[in-house]
Amino acid sequence: MDQNLTQLRDQIDGIDQKLVELFKQRMAVSRQVAAYKQEHGLPTLDVSRERALLAKVGSLAGDDTGMLIMRDSASAEAFCSEAHKLLE
Repeated sequence: MDQNLTQLRDQIDGIDQKLVELFKQRMAVSRQVAAYKQEHGLPTLDVSRERALLAKVGSLAGDDTGMLIMRDSASAEAFCSEAHKLLE
């Protein structure tokens, strides 16, 4: 395999590892938010916040269509689903 291609793939692997770690951190904070909401009798889902978050992520992604997957409703549902599990 071309050494340059190997280096590029190694870079992608490193980035993927960082993304997974960031996602884990995000989910840990999301669990804390869910616990806070439960303790204070707040609804788990805040539709206006979800819409604003998706709009912000879409804006940050710009033309990079690879990042637009974060705007996909299935991704948003996955985040919400994790929070709902904590309250069951």
